[in-house]
Formats: sequence, structure tokens, C-alpha cells
Amino acid sequence: METISLAPGDYDIKLIIRDSQGYQNVEQVRITIENTDPEFDEQSLILSTNEMTTGELVLFEVSIILADPDGTTQDVYATLTHKLQIWNFNLTYDENDDRWKGSVKVRPDESGRPSLKIIAKDGVGDDANTDQISRTITVVDAEQNNSSVVLIGGGIGVIILIIAITLLAIKRSRRLDEIELLESWDAFGKKPKIENESKSIPQVEGGIIDGAQEVEREQDRFNIDQLLE
Repeated sequence: METISLAPGDYDIKLIIRDSQGYQNVEQVRITIENTDPEFDEQSLILSTNEMTTGELVLFEVSIILADPDGTTQDVYATLTHKLQIWNFNLTYDENDDRWKGSVKVRPDESGRPSLKIIAKDGVGDDANTDQISRTITVVDAEQNNSSVVLIGGGIGVIILIIAITLLAIKRSRRLDEIELLESWDAFGKKPKIENESKSIPQVEGGIIDGAQEVEREQDRFNIDQLLE
């Protein structure tokens, strides 16, 4: 078995077999290898950025996979057009990543929607086989970018304020619950129940009744003092 790579064209292939005594046999065939069109893999396109700012210098990078079975495509380039501004740059093949890559420094003068075109050309002149893809980039004014930053910062501030108010409300609610719990205790609210309170007082006459009531009041005060201690 033998494998070789051939450029497009017409070829005569001759196979010769010879033994040790000098006898041989020959077979010959003619083949034609046609040109293959270059074809971009649009899903593989990678841009270093999709948005630029007016007046700011940025390194704009492009990376893409190109299918080229016959290996004859050598001319791959890109053009970025933004109104009167035009940037042209070439893409070169990176064997390690199997990608075509290129870059250019860009400083947009004004906002808008620049157009990016990437072209692969296989051949020369009108007979060349080509493939092309296009993308749109966004350029915004510097003031617009600053407004976005301020808006994001304001939104974060509002969120922090809402969280702080919520935490304060939770803390206040917990304090009210604690106070309500304390008030529900007998020592801080209702008069404690005394065991002897339910006992009936004997119905006797005169000063005996007054003396019994005085003893009961003294007993109540004693029990209350013990409970509070």
C-alpha cells in the first residue's frame, strides 16, 4: 500500500510488477483530480468582540475553520467596513488549531453597525473558487457605555437597600415576638394562681371572719413574694 496527495489535474498512473527472473507486467490508468471549492464552517467563527466603543483602540481578532479538501486555497482575508473607515487584514493557517486566524487594530470614529466580510479564494481571477461569510459588529458611543455602568450600579444599590430594609423588618418582628412572649409569662402579666385561693373560707361570725381573711391575705402576699424571687 502506498498513499500520496496530489493537486488538482490529470494524471497517468502506471503500476509495474517484476519478479526475480526479470519478467514483468504493467497496468496503467488515467485519473483526473478536480478542484474543490473552499467552504467556511460558519458555526466555528470566533470574534474577539462583538461590540466596540467610539474613540477606543481595540485589537480585533478573527478565527474560523475552512474546509479545503484539495489544499489549494492560499488566499484568505477579511474586510471590516464602518462608513468611511475600512480595515483589511489577512488570515493565516494555524496547523496546531486547524484554523485560519487574523487580527487588526481598530479605532472607530463614530457609532454604528460595521460590516465584517471574510473571503476565501482558491485560484486566480474570474475562474477562482471562492466562499464568503458576513457578520455585523456594534459600535456604541462612550457616553452610552458609561450610562450602562451607572444604571447597573444603581440597580445594585436598590437591591442592597431592599435587603437592608428586609433584615431590619425581620429583626423588629423578632423583638416584638420576644416582648409578646415575656408578657405571656405569669411573672410579667397575670396574677399568679395560688393554691389556697380556691379554698373556701369558713363562715364564722364577727371578728373571727376578719381574722381569717387577714391571714389569707398575708398568705397570698407571701406566695407572690416567693414566686417573684
